[in-house]
Amino acid sequence: MATKILKYRISYEFYDPDQSADAVQSQNFGERTRETQSGKVEKIHQTVGTTEEALRLGESGGAATMFIENTEPSTGNFVEIRLPGTGAGNDSVKVYPGQVEKIELGSDATAPFAIADTAPVDLRIHLIPIS
Repeated sequence: MATKILKYRISYEFYDPDQSADAVQSQNFGERTRETQSGKVEKIHQTVGTTEEALRLGESGGAATMFIENTEPSTGNFVEIRLPGTGAGNDSVKVYPGQVEKIELGSDATAPFAIADTAPVDLRIHLIPIS
């Protein structure tokens, strides 16, 4: 089976409206690539409530790159992503409304948990197995 390549870009731009346009700070970290033998991206829709629940990992069951998209409008709720068994004091990632966060899962990873802030949140999960 031929090796497939996952490519994505990482960058940011910080703007303070109280400063001049010259005060914009930005950084482009460039393109990142990962090799995979998998020929597909698993797309999973999951509604996460205000009680901690495991994210579905589809058929992956191993090392994977996971993009988690919070589909709420900008006035919606965020979702906290937690490693299994860590509880409320150990939130790892917050996914704010309209944003996407990337998580790398190791080959022995179990599903991360998610909990919505104050009301259920619809997530789109894009899972790319890495082998």
